Amino acid sequence: DGPPVGNSYPTTRWDQGEIIVDRHTFTVPADAPSGAYRIAAGLYTPDRGNVRLPVLDTAGQPTADSVIVGTVTVP
Repeated sequence: DGPPVGNSYPTTRWDQGEIIVDRHTFTVPADAPSGAYRIAAGLYTPDRGNVRLPVLDTAGQPTADSVIVGTVTVP
C-alpha cells in the first residue's frame, strides 16, 4: 500500500490509457497453507475515506473495486 510509483508520479498527472508500472514486494509467511492465491490491486483516495475507486468496463459502467493482477502458488 502506498502512493503510486513511490510517490513520484501522482494519478493527477496520468494520461487516459497510459500504462503505469508500480512495483510492490510482498512476503508469503512460511506457514502459509499450500495453494494458489490471487493478487488483487485497487486504487483509493484518502479524501474519500479510503474507499476503493470503481473499475469501469468499456461502457464506463462500474464492475468491481479491484482487478486480479496475478497469482502466487505456495507449494
